[in-house]
Amino acid sequence: MKFIKKLLLIIIIAASMFSEVKATTLGPIDVLGYPSQGPAVDTLRNAFNYFASPEAGFFRNQFFIRDNFYSRGFVFTIPIHKEKQEMHYKLWLQLEPAPLVTIVPGLGSLYNEQTLMVLANMFFKSGYSVLAISNPFNWEFMQSAASVPTPGYTIRDSQDTYYALYRIISHLKEKYGKRITDNVVIGYSLGAMYTIFISILDEKYSLINYSKYVAVNPPLNLIYGTKVLDSYFNIIDSWPRTKLKNKATKALVLFNKLIKKKINIDKKLPIDSEEAQYIIGLSFHNSLVEMLASIAQRQKGGGLFLHEFNYYNRDSLYRELNSYNYTKYIKLLVLPYYTKLFGQEVTFKDLNQWASLTNYDKYLKNNQKIRVIHNINDFLLTEEDKIWFEEVFGNRLVYFSHGGHIGNMFFPEVQKFILEASDPHNHKVFNGKEVKRIKGKALQSYLKQLTPEERKAFKTKAEKISKETI
Repeated sequence: MKFIKKLLLIIIIAASMFSEVKATTLGPIDVLGYPSQGPAVDTLRNAFNYFASPEAGFFRNQFFIRDNFYSRGFVFTIPIHKEKQEMHYKLWLQLEPAPLVTIVPGLGSLYNEQTLMVLANMFFKSGYSVLAISNPFNWEFMQSAASVPTPGYTIRDSQDTYYALYRIISHLKEKYGKRITDNVVIGYSLGAMYTIFISILDEKYSLINYSKYVAVNPPLNLIYGTKVLDSYFNIIDSWPRTKLKNKATKALVLFNKLIKKKINIDKKLPIDSEEAQYIIGLSFHNSLVEMLASIAQRQKGGGLFLHEFNYYNRDSLYRELNSYNYTKYIKLLVLPYYTKLFGQEVTFKDLNQWASLTNYDKYLKNNQKIRVIHNINDFLLTEEDKIWFEEVFGNRLVYFSHGGHIGNMFFPEVQKFILEASDPHNHKVFNGKEVKRIKGKALQSYLKQLTPEERKAFKTKAEKISKETI
């Protein structure tokens, strides 16, 4: 009888140990006070990711004039390819030795894009030096660091990004030496997908040796993503003619107000899901047209488009470029390029399959340096995608219940998780209850950004977690 009891005790202990080791995804976590209105409308709140500095004053913040934080950093250039112009990047360097955080932005974004600025300010105030670059779909990156004329094959775009970062960081280490103590890379949206691919490249080639790779709202399935973005832009075609003018005008007016920061951040947006989808689709479509114009400007002798780039009259060219969506771009420009490069026909399905993170399941499961922060209602994720992220990243993944696609990064609770995940000295995972407490300088910098009431609530919560952890 005693033997049986001992055996049962061993089994129970073993089971409890296994349950502690099992990688459990944290979340979905509710963001306190977040006025969710569904995936599309939540995504529009990304417009609130703009940098507002107390020291800049009302006038500068209201009209988004570059403030003291922006001017603390410097724009530098560096040659990446001999035959191309030099690449621009933005650097905020701490006076004392500090880790360097590299930020890779979303689709088509320049190195000074507003969401990037929010993250840069957050990290700089928390004691990090910050490096910002442009996205491979941005004209600046394409003219300086791209090895191909048409971005869209994620592996190649990630390789170009990694090589450009290697050149920049090598130069910074040579110039500033011990002032850079460590390296962390964080990407959001498409930049997050590049960040995960960069983790694969860096572990293989060890050119930079990042301590942490943080991916915020990474997409997974390119075919699905392009179809969703195209459908959002085309949703206007499904609106009844009697409502078309009013709905389109309403959407564009709100879009203009969002850009000019004339919407109350704490209130629900006066827009429905379809109108929000159109604004999202229009925004991504504009990024595509800008990128296509850059391709047209760089091509020699024409051939890709019916109309050539002309500095004095671009109306005909832009009418042609506006007829493109993401599916048409990949079909007419990306696939033919890689078909010629690889010497075999490349289909949309081939490109998606070859450039899929799902090919690297085993590696990604074992890389403990990766952290993924996502929203469960991100419109770019399918249910299968969510399951894949959970199975692969487990307790290195946290889900928030609301925010759509990067529509909640202005909330302190989300920023706290980003800071925690990016700490090169914090090797703990998201533990199923609460992320490990922020310590040292990072904690003090974070607390300074909170109101007295928020600071008191944070302290109470931290004390509670401390008792649970003991």
